[in-house]
Amino acid sequence: MKTPALFFLLFSVLLSFCGSSDHPAVQVTRDNIRYAGEENIEAYMNTLHEESPVYAGTQRSLANLFNNYDLKYEVEEAYVLTETDTLVEVQYVQVTRNPGDGQFRDNRLEAINTLKKSGDVWKIYSTRILHVSYLDKEE
Repeated sequence: MKTPALFFLLFSVLLSFCGSSDHPAVQVTRDNIRYAGEENIEAYMNTLHEESPVYAGTQRSLANLFNNYDLKYEVEEAYVLTETDTLVEVQYVQVTRNPGDGQFRDNRLEAINTLKKSGDVWKIYSTRILHVSYLDKEE
C-alpha cells in the first residue's frame, strides 16, 4: 500500500519542477533579455557562461546592435524544459520590436537556452533558435 503513495508523491515532486517558470535558470533567461532592453552590456555578459563558444564575440555584437537600434524586448513565456544536475534547458518566446527607423524587423522568437552552472549560478551556455516569425508593425 505504501508503494503507490510513495510513487505518487515522487511523481508529483518531479512534475512540479518540469515546466517550472520560477526556476533560477528561467530568471537568468528573463534577466538576459531585460538587460538587452536596458542596453546594459556588462549585466548581459554576466548572464552568459564564460566557457560559451559565443562569449568572446557577443560583447562586440551587442555594442554594434545597441549603437544602431533602440529595441524593445518582451518575454511572452519562459519555462524549464529539461533539467539535470549539470544542465537546464529553458524554452522561451521573446518578442523584439524596433520602434524607430532602421532595417531591423520586429519578430517573435521561439528558442531554447541551455544553461550550465558557473560556481553556484546558472548561466547561458548556448541558444538554439526553434522558430522566428516576423511581425507586421501593427501587431
